[in-house]
Amino acid sequence: MKAELLATALAGGRARTPLVMQSEQSECALACLVMVAGYHGRHLSLSELRAQAMLSGQGAGLRDVMQIAAGLGLHARPLRLEPDDLRALRLPAILHWDLDHFVVAVAVSWRGLTVHDPARGRRFLPWREVDEHVTGVALELTPGPGFQTGGRVARMRLADFWSHSLGLIRNLLAVLGLSLALQVLALTSPFYVQLVVDEALVKHDAELLWILVLAFGLLALLRVLVTWVRGRLVLHAGEAIGFQMGSNLLHHLLRLPLPWFERRHLGDIVSRFGSLAPVQGLLTEGFAVALVDGLMAFTTLAVMLLYSPRLTLVVLLALALYAILRLATLPMLRRRQQAQIAAAADEETAFLETLRCVQTLKAFGRELDRHAYWQNRRARTINAEVANGRLALGLGAANGVLFGVENLVVIWLGAHAVLGGSFTVGMLYAFISFKGQFTDRVITLVDRAAEIGLLRLHLERLAEIGQAEPESAPVPARAARRGQAAISFRGVAFSHGSNLKPVLEGVDLELPAGGLMVITGPSGCGKTTLLRLACGLLRPTVGEVRIDGAVLVPEVLDGWRRRSAVVLQDDRLLAGTLGENVAFFDPDPDPAWLDECAAGVGLDGVIRALPLGWQTRIGEGGAGLSGGQRQRLLLARALYVRPDALFVDEGTAHLDGASARWVGDLLDRLPMTRMVVTHDPLLLPRADMRLDLGQNPSVCSRPSPVAG
Repeated sequence: MKAELLATALAGGRARTPLVMQSEQSECALACLVMVAGYHGRHLSLSELRAQAMLSGQGAGLRDVMQIAAGLGLHARPLRLEPDDLRALRLPAILHWDLDHFVVAVAVSWRGLTVHDPARGRRFLPWREVDEHVTGVALELTPGPGFQTGGRVARMRLADFWSHSLGLIRNLLAVLGLSLALQVLALTSPFYVQLVVDEALVKHDAELLWILVLAFGLLALLRVLVTWVRGRLVLHAGEAIGFQMGSNLLHHLLRLPLPWFERRHLGDIVSRFGSLAPVQGLLTEGFAVALVDGLMAFTTLAVMLLYSPRLTLVVLLALALYAILRLATLPMLRRRQQAQIAAAADEETAFLETLRCVQTLKAFGRELDRHAYWQNRRARTINAEVANGRLALGLGAANGVLFGVENLVVIWLGAHAVLGGSFTVGMLYAFISFKGQFTDRVITLVDRAAEIGLLRLHLERLAEIGQAEPESAPVPARAARRGQAAISFRGVAFSHGSNLKPVLEGVDLELPAGGLMVITGPSGCGKTTLLRLACGLLRPTVGEVRIDGAVLVPEVLDGWRRRSAVVLQDDRLLAGTLGENVAFFDPDPDPAWLDECAAGVGLDGVIRALPLGWQTRIGEGGAGLSGGQRQRLLLARALYVRPDALFVDEGTAHLDGASARWVGDLLDRLPMTRMVVTHDPLLLPRADMRLDLGQNPSVCSRPSPVAG
């Protein structure tokens, strides 16, 4: 679930439009519908609507938006208009934006237009800029007879992290106890000044002065020691909890289905993972410190009231104004932080993509163009940071003025009390010291409350990972081999989205155990999709895939993958040694079997010719190897796991004729079930069965025996 809800459906007596940020690359339309539905009182998460709509990763057109809106009970009225007509639009309304995007118009004024942009957050645009973005198409949405209000958006809670973090409560209690001790010690320091001024100095008692110095000096040393112990505890607890939280989240992330990753930008996933840091900080120290500050603030307040209720009232008034100021600016701060996070994620995506494609950029001489592309995103991030900085500076200035005036008034009233005889000089010093402690604690408490309010933003970003449904339960150990696998498709159809034509439809096939099936057909007809369905990387939209007669359901998916091996066109090698890659970083590799796998794909001579042999290191993605060598290493990696079934997608595409024949002979004699996608005619005579997806796919989905 990923719904960046920045307002409730009803606030301040009038309906308000929530802000929902898109999670996937092309779901701005869904995010806009969630916002409009929220305005009218129907609260649902983006993941709920995503599951209902089942759109493709290619986005949605206006007709798709209207159909989904009808499913929610919203009546959609498409309009063609000019920018000047926006003032007459019934808000909130969906606008077609920049020819490839949708936003929600939420407010119109004489100065300009305010929109909720699912990609960038809340934005205000003056009228001179509006014309650059609107395309003249809008969609008014009003509740119809079937519209249902209510609903609840499931959110990730801090308790979700507590339940998976071993030792968190114990560490929090220890930090809480030490923080409490620190605060008690801090309460003693104002009495030192009062006793020195009112007792030792007034009475000229040097002996008492030495006693006070020694006593409060020991207390100061004890305070330093407790601070050091607490710091060490917080450091180690933060490390342990941070490691455990990160490990748990990555474990869940790796269990999510492949389409989840294909629909999202890499930088956005990295940015969401980074939202663990503020959660970790609040869990390890923030709550404990806030609780202690709250308790000690009441204690300090009681002491201040004993000194002077009048002066205490001045302090309370200043703190109340500060709390109101923080509360009033919290929605603005949340919006600006959200915009900064989104801009930073977009920038990181551009940076990572640039590094991955540097060879292509150099080959086409597009380095400067790409640099400018990244600069634009970097500038957007900096602008968001500057906007946050300006708000922080404004708050700091207001804070300085507020508490500067408070300090002046307290000292002025306190001095009058000393002159009137109701206060001693030492009492005034002590009260000012207590005032400083009380003010600091309450400010910290208010700031922590604001941080918790802002933390919801990070929790919602983490929820997109943490609340996503994993594809199967993990299998702790390698599933026992059951011999060669029989694979069958029963009425299988697959579509990337409900708004797209199916890639495959009505596929029925039977591949017996130990058989070799060759799949051919023109590009784009669904060959790779069929292979992904067979190995469990995708799930059919309609129909079922069976392995040895059993339906390939999520509960058995992990076990099936451990019995099979896959070589896809876009497979990658990892940074490490050749041996580590072929053994897929097996902690206890079999050297003899490594050599046998290399010999099987014709790489044994290449490995022996290298000075370090299997210990030769390769870069990320197999840098330093030829395309053919990478392809044969991937095939050797698949053979190393001794699979019951082997799936190969264009396994000879980068090989010369002799190497292709070598691989073809290997695939022919392997003692396992094999399904091979290829354009290479050399493999056709070796196949037990052939499936040609180019021959009227709606009918020719049954494999036909190959003569001879």
